[in-house]
Amino acid sequence: MSTVFKEELQSLALKGNADHQQDGSVAWSWHIEDDVFSVDPMVVASTLQHNDPINKIEDLVLLMGDLSKEVFVNILKQTIQDKGVHFANIGLKTQNKHSFYCLVKARWASDKIIIGYIKPLIFNLAEADISALFYQLVNCNHHGIIITDSKTRILACNSYVEKSSGYLQEELIGQKTSLFNAGKHSPTFFTSLWNKVNNDKHWSGHILSRRKDGKCIPQELTIQKVDISGHVFYLGITLDLSKRLYRIEDKDHGGIELLTQLPSEGEFKRSLVYAIAELNEGIGLQLLTFTPTFSARCEIEEKNQSPARYPFLRASLSRVILEETPSQLHCRINSPKKTCNLNLFTKPLKSLLLI
Repeated sequence: MSTVFKEELQSLALKGNADHQQDGSVAWSWHIEDDVFSVDPMVVASTLQHNDPINKIEDLVLLMGDLSKEVFVNILKQTIQDKGVHFANIGLKTQNKHSFYCLVKARWASDKIIIGYIKPLIFNLAEADISALFYQLVNCNHHGIIITDSKTRILACNSYVEKSSGYLQEELIGQKTSLFNAGKHSPTFFTSLWNKVNNDKHWSGHILSRRKDGKCIPQELTIQKVDISGHVFYLGITLDLSKRLYRIEDKDHGGIELLTQLPSEGEFKRSLVYAIAELNEGIGLQLLTFTPTFSARCEIEEKNQSPARYPFLRASLSRVILEETPSQLHCRINSPKKTCNLNLFTKPLKSLLLI
């Protein structure tokens, strides 16, 4: 590379630093073919507290962890491919063991030249600072936090999870998160959920969760896949929606309407198809269906109270099936504060109650 061209690269970096010095950023420029990386060493020393020379792109990459390296290399590739502007967040650890969480920008400047800047967002995190940050992020009182290993075994949780689930942390550690499975969602729901987590590294939605006392509660759930030095962890963030019923009205997840905890029409039909397919030759099917009605004035509250009435309904419906044999029967079952209209079509050999 000619001295003139090298000076041109240095001037780009110096100009960038002049533009960004006031906001604490470090500007840089990189000539791709000759792999010449230019940055003002005085700005690097004062901003990142790093005194070793950075003359090649590898010198900068050496300050990054594995995940940050991958992120940084990807935005450089994207910039080369589309000749555009790209941003990403990375971590840097300098020679003095100071850690920084940074915003990095890369922009296609001209033929074979990329320029950008590194802006520290969180400064000088020592190990004690990182531990304090982690502790305060996990031990919040407004959302549940659960951390698991790659097998979904619980490693840690906060007091919000203890309160909403009814379990103590010491009871949960080592248990798999399937402990909270309410048994309401279909297997395909969970297959789809974990496929998205492992492919996209996250999933967000609504779910029914079973407490220690057996009660099912609606929750808002986000699962984030975290990869640290080849070790996979899952971070779960939950919000109990029991007292925020307006957030889940008419929500259908995994074939379940979250307030009534009843199968959706699609899930009901699928269950019926499976039940018919499993019948032995010569065996008929007796099917009892009901559709509850709710008052418009307090629909949400009545839907939320419905699951507590299902044991009574199931017992009542079972008595009807055992005691009545007409080919078609219309009856009414009175439960606390609720009347359901029932239509029973019988071919009395086998009964199916989808509650």
